[in-house]
Amino acid sequence: MRPGDKVRILRELHPNNCDPHIHFGKKATVLSVNGNQVIVSIDDFPNMNHREMKNRFFYWKNELEAKT
Repeated sequence: MRPGDKVRILRELHPNNCDPHIHFGKKATVLSVNGNQVIVSIDDFPNMNHREMKNRFFYWKNELEAKT
């Protein structure tokens, strides 16, 4: 994975393992990669003030699937 790549979020459960994760199955764009940690921005994130700061989510590489 490299910055600019498109991915799909695979993480299905909250940490307490009871509810579906809010971003499960959404498409995102990779912002940066640091080892196994990946920072992404959700493609269909709602418009709001300071969107560029609020639309940053951290995932592990195994929680993302590369899209072609």
